[in-house]
Amino acid sequence: MATSTATVTGLRVDGQAIAFTVAVDGPPGTTGEGSMIVYDATGTERSRTDLGVMTADQHWDVWLELPVASLGDGDYYARVIIVTKASDGGFGDGTANEGVSFLVGRGRVYPSTEHAPDLEFIRPPTISPLRLEGSWVVFDMTNPEAYALAVTHELMIGPQGGTFETFRGAELLSIGATQQAHYLLPENLVDGKYMLIVSVQAEGSVVPATGLAYVLVEGDVVTMVPET
Repeated sequence: MATSTATVTGLRVDGQAIAFTVAVDGPPGTTGEGSMIVYDATGTERSRTDLGVMTADQHWDVWLELPVASLGDGDYYARVIIVTKASDGGFGDGTANEGVSFLVGRGRVYPSTEHAPDLEFIRPPTISPLRLEGSWVVFDMTNPEAYALAVTHELMIGPQGGTFETFRGAELLSIGATQQAHYLLPENLVDGKYMLIVSVQAEGSVVPATGLAYVLVEGDVVTMVPET
């Protein structure tokens, strides 16, 4: 069975920017989507840049200027994470995750030889099936740990084979708690069938919990429908 792969090479500080090359390979219909995320020395996310969608056999040379004005002086690291997806919109089996450290001093960026901290493999919260409540997409998240868990989550919505919109949120799940995430559907959706993809993960982790659902838009009426 053909597998999908994503690679990030040549990750480096280039002046006041981060530069790297991304490649995605796999069977027809494979895509890669990802972000460059900047963290401070405490591991707190400070900025995120979406990299868009790549198709299989594409190679991108990327140069992204760092948001120095909003960072302030200190130690930072950037991680580039690329996740592959199969032709049906589900997550593929290849993920790239590379990091590089840098310093900010007096409004300037400097390379650092310090190893960029690795993201952890933290067990994600469990999530319920997606559901509609009026114009809201809603799902429950349950914290499986004996400590409060900071999580990030996102909703992607779009027609199969078309362009997806992405929405993100973050919150703190109390010990053993079940809490809801809510996303308002975009306005002015044209009639048709849409795929909803949700991912939830602990902050600083590369292990997501995922959910998939489909909705049918007919005028002002939106209903959940089976995949087929």
